[in-house]
Amino acid sequence: MTDESQKIYYSIPDVAAQPHLTLRMQHVLNHDMAHRHNGKIAYYTTEDPDTTVSQKITKSMLHESLQVDGFIFLQMQQFCYGPTFNFKLLKEFIENGYEVHFTREAVSILDMDDLEQKKELLYIFFRTYGKNRTEPFLKSFVKAAASSPIAH
Repeated sequence: MTDESQKIYYSIPDVAAQPHLTLRMQHVLNHDMAHRHNGKIAYYTTEDPDTTVSQKITKSMLHESLQVDGFIFLQMQQFCYGPTFNFKLLKEFIENGYEVHFTREAVSILDMDDLEQKKELLYIFFRTYGKNRTEPFLKSFVKAAASSPIAH
């Protein structure tokens, strides 16, 4: 790291949000979130369309000893594609000392105490996304993104 005070993040766009939001657009949004936390995006990856539910690629990063301060996901919905909110995976990231940020919801989880305090909020987001977790909120996100000064 060149500047010890600047945090280093891994960006994880949501492949399921395409074609409404291209990976490039998502990366710009995640970059903005990193900037708001005095950081920068140094790496990025995404799930394959076939692994969004299992989060296989995201899980594999826990075993790589990455030199980053945390991970920035486009949206909390990335933890909701399975039958339940993947709280176990989120908890593993925090237990391994990583911050987790969700750009769309502007929610950050910095440590285990923070995770415990936000458990109910996470549950509410999961319930809000409902049975059809890909349609209503994605449309609203695209509308908001399209009206952003970045999009013009």
